Amino acid sequence: MNAAHRVVARFALIPALLTGACSHDPEAPPEALALSEDIEVVETIAHRVEILEDTLGLTSPVHIRSTPGGYLVTDPRVSELVDITPDLRVRARLTQRGQGPGEAQSPYLLSRSGPWIGVYDLEAARILVFGAESREYHGVINLLTGDGGLHDVALLSDRAALLLMPDSAALLTEVEGMRVRRFGHLPSDLDSLRSADGAALEMLDLLGVADSRVLVFEPRSGTVLTYSLDSGDLLERASLPERLWHPLVEELDLRTADLPWETTASRSLAKDAEAQDEASVLLLTRGPDFFGLWVDLEQRTVRKLVSRDPTTAALLASANSATLKGDTLTAITDFEIVQVRLALN
Repeated sequence: MNAAHRVVARFALIPALLTGACSHDPEAPPEALALSEDIEVVETIAHRVEILEDTLGLTSPVHIRSTPGGYLVTDPRVSELVDITPDLRVRARLTQRGQGPGEAQSPYLLSRSGPWIGVYDLEAARILVFGAESREYHGVINLLTGDGGLHDVALLSDRAALLLMPDSAALLTEVEGMRVRRFGHLPSDLDSLRSADGAALEMLDLLGVADSRVLVFEPRSGTVLTYSLDSGDLLERASLPERLWHPLVEELDLRTADLPWETTASRSLAKDAEAQDEASVLLLTRGPDFFGLWVDLEQRTVRKLVSRDPTTAALLASANSATLKGDTLTAITDFEIVQVRLALN
């Protein structure tokens, strides 16, 4: 699987992370999170079926992120980073195809770090850094890697990035200039999930970085792993309720029985979203009566996201990418964009 196919297939979740000390043994079985009350959609704010039309002007959007004063969307087919207004109209196109300053070849994933937002340019193996508020080009981080098993990236600062590149030695790689540091290991029971040929787990995903903590998600088991960015140690692990998560994995396994599980199982269950709550992770995932899950790592609970409108629920569950700004969730697919308000309190 080449880098383009891997990144398109993966989900890059960029949440705010849990703060505080951890008292759990990271090699012990993960603590199961408890199921709590549902979170409902209060209203649908906007829904557009044709995002290819001139009013929005996108051709093949992949990633969306909320920023001060609007949203940023990557459109790799035309090599553009697009600035979107709060009412979902195109305000400006910030890149064009090329390899020069502020130019991109295939902009895919977006990652926020304080005042900066990073744009992962897949073909060029680099991150373009823009001011999240000013939208001005600031600089570039060369990742010093081609395909090489890169699964996901997160911006750490305007000069450093974190890469998810799991192999037998480490999971994570920190890049800053010419300095490269590798760290992180899987618990032994999850390491046993590797494919028969010993290849690294294809299922791991980087959830995000905050307060010197890194969150990685292993979706086949529904396990959230917390690593120290400073020491590289595994600090904590927690699992989604088995009765909630495992039926979704089993259903996908049945639907893709003719394909290797390590390239398909549960990959499409969770989608990318940004949660502002410091202790929460937001997963968009199609369940029997919900379109997503709100994981609170501080309260150790999981809440289902539900909608009385099945059309809205189906669209949110199948989104390529989503972003949360306050209580407003905006999700985008190849052909539609929907914006809803959640009852978070």
